[in-house]
Amino acid sequence: MKFLIIFLIFVFILSCKSASNLSHTNQNPTYISNSDISQIIDTLSSDYMEGRGFGSTGAEKAAIFIENFLKGQKINPYFEQYRDSFNVGARTGYNIIGAIPGTDSVLKKEFIILSAHYDHIGKSTNKNDSVYNGANDNASGVSAVLNIAKIIKYNNLNKRSVIVALFSGEEIGLKGSEHFAEKIKSKATEMYCNVNIDMIASVLTNKPGKVYISGYSKSNMGDVFNQYIGNDTIANVDNEMIFDIFGLSDNYPIFEKLNIPAHTFCTFDFNNYKHYHCVSDEINNIDIENTGIIIRNIAIGISGIANSTSKEIILTD
Repeated sequence: MKFLIIFLIFVFILSCKSASNLSHTNQNPTYISNSDISQIIDTLSSDYMEGRGFGSTGAEKAAIFIENFLKGQKINPYFEQYRDSFNVGARTGYNIIGAIPGTDSVLKKEFIILSAHYDHIGKSTNKNDSVYNGANDNASGVSAVLNIAKIIKYNNLNKRSVIVALFSGEEIGLKGSEHFAEKIKSKATEMYCNVNIDMIASVLTNKPGKVYISGYSKSNMGDVFNQYIGNDTIANVDNEMIFDIFGLSDNYPIFEKLNIPAHTFCTFDFNNYKHYHCVSDEINNIDIENTGIIIRNIAIGISGIANSTSKEIILTD
């Protein structure tokens, strides 16, 4: 607990500084910089990735990139290998699943699922711009997961174990997370909660620096995270309930099949990002500064729940 408190203070101090004035090393990262975040978003949303459509060569390129990232951070596979395949019709998709074992002999038996989907909707026949790059949807979420996993791994910030899950098939009906939840349920492993991250690269309407969670009232996750962060960064918004966002992202199959607190962290509120599912969803149209604030705060919340002696987050609805 002493180390956790020191780390949280360290993150707070660094968060007040410009990322450009900080030095970083790959060997021992202690801060998630905006450049760390933008580098992954830029790579995954490049034309080279061809829009990451399910079962496509672009999705394969993205899968290889994610696998290599996890290998580079010495985050081992959760299953026998990183790739967990599933079929939708004649197409095959791959979830990429890593794991960071907990440091406590008892708490390591409990798992936090940290997840995001890496697929998008591929390409169109438009001759001028055919690639649906998906910078916000959901290269931003993947960048959040990978950067948070990196800092947890190198700084031993988890008494509980963390599953690092990058799903495919979200855009065609949450197929990857559904497959994952079914497989995890069959293993009878003790899952604690799911922090899913999807589209966090736009500024929440009238609430800069904040992020909402889907199904806010279904558990106390938002309140617990805010206690660790030290402010009300995790918001509850009306549009979340109006559009039933809780059932639209990869948290839902996990909630439904595992009956654990499972929420999506998101800033897209249907009014604040005109590039949703458009070829213009590119890195130059997202807000990296705001995204960095959100990711660093989510990291504080995750490190808090990964080290608490009790399961603070419970279902309430």
